[in-house]
Amino acid sequence: IMKNTRTFDSKLKAYMAMAGGVVAAGAVQGQVIHTDIAPDTLIQNQFYNIDLNADGVADFQIMQVAYSYYGSLFNGVAVYALNGNEVLGSMVQTSSTSSSSGTSSYFYPKALDRGDTISSLQEKWYYYSSSGTFMGVYLNSSSGSIYEAGNWVGVKDKFLGLRFKVNQNTYYGWIRLDVTSDVDSVIIKDFAYEKTSGKGIIAGAGIPASTRAGKAMLANAWVNRKQ
Repeated sequence: IMKNTRTFDSKLKAYMAMAGGVVAAGAVQGQVIHTDIAPDTLIQNQFYNIDLNADGVADFQIMQVAYSYYGSLFNGVAVYALNGNEVLGSMVQTSSTSSSSGTSSYFYPKALDRGDTISSLQEKWYYYSSSGTFMGVYLNSSSGSIYEAGNWVGVKDKFLGLRFKVNQNTYYGWIRLDVTSDVDSVIIKDFAYEKTSGKGIIAGAGIPASTRAGKAMLANAWVNRKQ
């Protein structure tokens, strides 16, 4: 099987749909408010709404979508940053398959490790609400070629950096996710935010030690199932 990393932006934008669920906020540790999603929630072909500060307003949406078309299989995980909120990522410049288009740039949210900093010091914060942005995509084409793009393909215990506003105040947070190697499902584990306006947060901050151990065992079991 050939793996091809050429851009397919036009295909990505065609596969955004709507569905979903909602969660609310939880335990406070110091200045970090952590919400454990119990049990961990697996999503397939649906949205999941994240209300970081439990004010009844969804701040972000995580989506997994799967389509079959013309003999090809497309799987993707995307994020919608609602109400002027933003996600942390980087711009990737790619060559277009069309000779008339030259190169193009695409924003991919970062898959952060535990301990990474999420703050105003990071360079690329982007707002996507109406169209969303893909975090990771997997396309198995009818010709047998496999196309992958984004930072969220086959990852475990990675963190999505978030920036959101409440009454003109800016806050930072994270969501922890697992994504399968073919992006056919996503597990949403927990999320947190720093309650001090303008102050950054460390990815993974606020997770209780007991929760870390339990989540690790569940994550390992889930990955082994997919192999």
